[in-house]
Amino acid sequence: MAALSCACIGINVFISTSTNDSVAGLAQASQAGADAVVVLGARVYANGTPSPILEDRLHTGLDLMEAEAAPVIV
Repeated sequence: MAALSCACIGINVFISTSTNDSVAGLAQASQAGADAVVVLGARVYANGTPSPILEDRLHTGLDLMEAEAAPVIV
């Protein structure tokens, strides 16, 4: 079990450090001239409430739209 935990932590650190330059902030994204903002899905509960992950993604998509990062949300 400890080996699995170490492997997961190692993979997480590798991905975080190797993709750090690829993550754009709101100001950078709004200047990129994108055709659309793509909001990836996540769980929606039976009562129609979005999961916390989906809610965060939707808020970020809205922030990008308000910053005029793209004319369309998908």
